Amino acid sequence: MHESFRLKSESVSRCSCLGTMGYFCCDCNNLDLFYFDYLMYFKYHFSLFLANQYLDPIELYYGENIPKSVHRRQDCVPIVYVAGSHYEVGYMVGQTFGKVIRDFLDAYEPLKKYLDIYETSKDGKRVYSECLEVTNKYFPQYLIELKGMATGADVPFHKLFLIHMDDILISNVQDTSDDLSTRCSTLMVNIPCKGQFIGHNEDALNVTINHFYIVSAHIMPKGEEGGGIFPAGSLSGYASGYNFHGLVFTINRIFAKKLINNKIPRVFLMRALLASKANINEIQDILTNYGAGTADAFHVNAGFLDGSRCSRIFYSIEVTPSETEPKSKVIVEPIHTESTSFYTNKLQFSDCEELKESGRDRSVARENAFKKLLQQNPIISLTDILNVLGSTRGGEWQIFRDRQNDFVNTINLGVFDFNEKTWTIWTNNPLTNPPIIRLSLKFTTFISPTRNQGYENQPYVQRILSSFSDIYKNGLDKFKNIFTRD
Repeated sequence: MHESFRLKSESVSRCSCLGTMGYFCCDCNNLDLFYFDYLMYFKYHFSLFLANQYLDPIELYYGENIPKSVHRRQDCVPIVYVAGSHYEVGYMVGQTFGKVIRDFLDAYEPLKKYLDIYETSKDGKRVYSECLEVTNKYFPQYLIELKGMATGADVPFHKLFLIHMDDILISNVQDTSDDLSTRCSTLMVNIPCKGQFIGHNEDALNVTINHFYIVSAHIMPKGEEGGGIFPAGSLSGYASGYNFHGLVFTINRIFAKKLINNKIPRVFLMRALLASKANINEIQDILTNYGAGTADAFHVNAGFLDGSRCSRIFYSIEVTPSETEPKSKVIVEPIHTESTSFYTNKLQFSDCEELKESGRDRSVARENAFKKLLQQNPIISLTDILNVLGSTRGGEWQIFRDRQNDFVNTINLGVFDFNEKTWTIWTNNPLTNPPIIRLSLKFTTFISPTRNQGYENQPYVQRILSSFSDIYKNGLDKFKNIFTRD
């Protein structure tokens, strides 16, 4: 702070470095003089009195009070670009976002239920151990990644794994389940001559607002996986993602009535999608997970960036647990050209029994709101998509939820544009706010995966680039030169 201020007798200087009027700064000697009126003189001396009695001096010098809190929704989407082994990627994500992860764990109410069951019930420990064992059998690399995140964030591993289990403990120990944690809406538009989009509202508990980030990761040595946006403490792929092979997907949770223990928590199957080729058969094999299968139900909305727009097909995929077979039940429905599809949190093709509670009612209400909007106007452009996903019609159960007292809110909205190959993200309602960021889906725009080279030979800039969302302004080559000069 500037300490050397003095009031001039007949005029007062204005210093641009202070951004306030009425003071002369002896440090920069900015003598932009202007007429001094006596009201300013009175305000100055009265301000000194208040500063001595009540106010923080920093508030006095800047002429306005520093806000005591920020907006509930911050215009901020943290991004980390990282490469390394599964453990290294997890560790660096945990280290980078450690405070966000710890704050989220402290505020996340369902975790308190999970911990109570885990710590006080033998059945709880048994179900936890069975899930951990089967996950380690099929996806040990992702458990290693999660352990790295826990270490980097300085949080217990079992807390992160419990979050990934969701309601599996409650369903198998207390024979009940909650349907309050997630509400998502996805709109797929496949009109080649107009636009091809997948738009997604990520709805979650209020505490998740401002507790999410984007990770772009290359798992060495292949370096061909990807990244996405997800809540703090979760593996990549939880909500939306895309990868080097051109696979783009979003996830909607389904509220199955019975979650099956001794099977794979759904988040690990979502994470596995980031390693998939852009091939529907490979995606179906990953989701089927022969030998175990999913413990919970979910829906995948998928599309491929490569290929002709005239022949592009989107896919609507329902994945549900099987009580009789060691695999998931997977139903794939193509969304052909000249088609539009809207998906919420209830099943459309499968016969898995769902919770008949408020989650289903909310899904029906959002689907009805979509049908009314579709009757009014065809949905063919980005503007049309935002009119749907930003809609606050429907009273309590609207598509975009932003009421502070609601248990669940829309925490972010993203639109994948397959023709422009971009991913545009909003943290506020898109009908009244601009997007916060637009990312290129040309994966090499960020970090080019390197092949047939040892990881130890990679330059530092390709190992970790943190939070440079202005990469488009400066150009990646210019940015790399900062780190690769001799």
